[in-house]
Amino acid sequence: MAVRPSPDTPLDDKYRKMIRSNMENIIKDLEPLLLLHYMTDVLDEYDIESIKKKETRKEEARTLLDILPRRGSKTFWNFIKTLQKKQSFLVSYFIDETVENGTKENAIEYRISWDAPLEVAPTHCSWCKVWEAELKSLRSEIKELKEQLKT
Repeated sequence: MAVRPSPDTPLDDKYRKMIRSNMENIIKDLEPLLLLHYMTDVLDEYDIESIKKKETRKEEARTLLDILPRRGSKTFWNFIKTLQKKQSFLVSYFIDETVENGTKENAIEYRISWDAPLEVAPTHCSWCKVWEAELKSLRSEIKELKEQLKT
């Protein structure tokens, strides 16, 4: 008998919209079988089997994306974190959507949420710090190059 993962909170409508509006683009490249191993604590056996039994990779991807909103917030954030680890280029669909439809603060909150424990509110973002350090380094390098061009 399949054991259901622990209860979850409903997925916020803004994240449901992100999934719907980006579904076709994500399906083109998503490799669901790469992600499933990392999602066993939020998907049950039935969910996993319903994905695996599909005939094509695109059908597997669509099934996974259809499951996410029904399973809730914890499952969605687990998916985002797993996507960041395994197919990080696809995460941009969620960032772009947040930046376009929300405020700068919402985009930052969204990024911070990736690194937070799944059960609690976001409090830190270690990979954002890496990005910030890289950005600072690049800005410094650009400044140095501009100075060299002036001389």
